[in-house]
Amino acid sequence: ELIFGFTLRIRVSVVKHKNCHKGLLEMLDHMCGFMNSKQKLANAKDSIEKREIFEDISDHCFEQIDISLDQIRSLQKNKELKKNEDEIIGTKEQRSKRKEWSSKSLRTLRPQTEFFDDIDNSIDTPFKPKLLKKPNSLQKLQSESQLENPYAFEIDQFKYCKRQLKRREPIMYRPLKETAIYWVNTTAQLTEMIDHIVSEFELAGNDKFNGIGVDLRYDNIHSYQGMACVLQISTRSEVYKLRRVLQQLNVIFTNPNIIKVFYQSKQHLLALQRDLGIYV
Repeated sequence: ELIFGFTLRIRVSVVKHKNCHKGLLEMLDHMCGFMNSKQKLANAKDSIEKREIFEDISDHCFEQIDISLDQIRSLQKNKELKKNEDEIIGTKEQRSKRKEWSSKSLRTLRPQTEFFDDIDNSIDTPFKPKLLKKPNSLQKLQSESQLENPYAFEIDQFKYCKRQLKRREPIMYRPLKETAIYWVNTTAQLTEMIDHIVSEFELAGNDKFNGIGVDLRYDNIHSYQGMACVLQISTRSEVYKLRRVLQQLNVIFTNPNIIKVFYQSKQHLLALQRDLGIYV
């Protein structure tokens, strides 16, 4: 009885499987008719030929989908182009305003014309550090060395002090309305700013977090010298923006006891050294 029951179940399963297989083939052949395909899975000799026919049908189906999607995108693109064209042409009044704005922009002077240092972007000229003085140095400035970082020796000798490695509670920044912001564009303002940061660091002592936040705006697409435009330094109480005669800042930036917090420091360090002669 057990053998008979087991055999009966197998026969029933085989019949169900054959019926399912037949129904699946009929459904796929019906789908082929929608795609005008002359191939039919039911006419295939073996499973390998059926698989090849199914792959051809699938490829044809996906190709038709891609063509249809491209046609839809093309229609949408044409509508957008027509809309943009209408917006670009605009009214007569808008065209006259654009013409006036364009003529003004042509008269704008390039900021590089006011640079004190000459910018040499020629390929044949090797890069020479802009550094003239070397504050916080352990080794004198070597003028004949053009390729080595002037602070290479100091960087190799650098060691973190214990207070810099100590875990501290985060100190929240002040609200923007309560933070003084200064635009620094003269040597006198720069000197005053440096004195303020140094004195703030000295007054804070070793028990408090001593550091500055640094952000830089520069051309990060073309590596031409002289494309750094704005340097921003933030202390706990004030924010400064700088541009020229900035090597004086090495008094702060090369001081190993003052922590510098950078955003994207790898690229910022390159631009600071290349364009402004500032080393960290």
